[in-house]
Amino acid sequence: MESTGRKFRLMLAYALVLMLLASSFAGAVRAEAVDWITAEDISDMPETTIRYWFYESPELTALGAKQIEEFQALYPNIKVHGSTAPDNTDNEMLMPYVTSRTNSNIHQSVNNEDLWYIDHGLLYPLSNFPDFEEVFARYDPDLNYRWKDGNVYSISWYHTPMLMYYSKELLNSVGWDRAPETYSEFFEIAQKIKDLGTGKWMMSPAIGEEWWQWEFAVQPFYIAATGSSQVISEDGTKAIFDSEKGVKAIEFFETLVKNDYALIENADISPFQTGQIAAVIEGSWEIRSIKDNAPVGFEYFVGPVPIPDGQERGPYDTFSFVRNLCIIEELGVPEGEERDRVRRASWEFLKFLISDEQMAQHFNASGDIPCTVDLLENPLFAPVLEGYGDVMKQFMELGKNGIIGDMNSIYEVEVMDKMQQAYLKVIHGVAIAKDALAQGVVEADEVLEKGR
Repeated sequence: MESTGRKFRLMLAYALVLMLLASSFAGAVRAEAVDWITAEDISDMPETTIRYWFYESPELTALGAKQIEEFQALYPNIKVHGSTAPDNTDNEMLMPYVTSRTNSNIHQSVNNEDLWYIDHGLLYPLSNFPDFEEVFARYDPDLNYRWKDGNVYSISWYHTPMLMYYSKELLNSVGWDRAPETYSEFFEIAQKIKDLGTGKWMMSPAIGEEWWQWEFAVQPFYIAATGSSQVISEDGTKAIFDSEKGVKAIEFFETLVKNDYALIENADISPFQTGQIAAVIEGSWEIRSIKDNAPVGFEYFVGPVPIPDGQERGPYDTFSFVRNLCIIEELGVPEGEERDRVRRASWEFLKFLISDEQMAQHFNASGDIPCTVDLLENPLFAPVLEGYGDVMKQFMELGKNGIIGDMNSIYEVEVMDKMQQAYLKVIHGVAIAKDALAQGVVEADEVLEKGR
């Protein structure tokens, strides 16, 4: 019995020692756990893989691959898997990639697209990162937003106002050497070009069905006519794009089509650069495209979006397209260290993409204008600006009163789809502007009502 008692006491002692060691080890693990969202140094963060999609031109795809290589030299423990973005991957179409964890963790978005992602719980608030405010202060506040919950979910990367480009040859051929300011001046030029009988047109309006066609090609005229980008009431409950001034903007296109001033077709090659049309509405990327693709000797100048006769220009007179960057949540990964590591790795790569050095390279490759507040004073951007010549500076000056899209509802994209459908009825002669917009408002209100 005594021997058995000693063995029992010895086993109990061993058990106590093991429990103490286990407790000590667990405590050490807990003490060493790191909050990777707030950590100052992530050089010892376990290897983390993130994904990044390249978009658009071969030049930007090549630049993206180069950026990944440079970034991984700075952060060897962050592996960035780069690939070309699949077509049509916005909003609902992105979801299969998100759920299968094959999407880009750093997503190239547009502010009103963000709202759909926010509503579906897909975006991580960038304002959660400790150094966010310092980074955010470098970017033009007019090209960014804080959502109604107080968070910032994306940060502007590059932008361009949408402005008019005019063929110097075609306008000179009818006695014009400047950009028209009003609808009547625009249509005077259009009629004279038609009268030449040379098979030329004034403009080729967008005829695509995608919601974003409105944003690029029609909304600039809406903003110029109304002085605002607002298409939904401030409380987010009613569509308001059928106002008197809003109707005038669509009547502009109605007049183009009714008088045979417009070339109605989708073209693979720019009809502006080939001399078929006298005017086109585009962003600053057109300057780069003309430089690379237009025939030798092609001459053009830029001008503001025309406004209705009898009006003064409002505080805003065109749409400023902003491409921003956001972080898509890694669905399927529970809250904890792994998910935080992906968030932090994505944030570091996002900051790298919007650094001055990288944006200068992007500006040079694309013509897309960086969103930094010191663009004109920053020596890193000076060589690029000089390379584009005076036309880029003129373009930026003309576009200084641009504004981002309406941000009053998470259903901005769905409402814009109704607006594009109304516009297309006018382009195809199915309805007049007033009736098309009135019906569009009814359909948009149904979308907003269902969302409440």
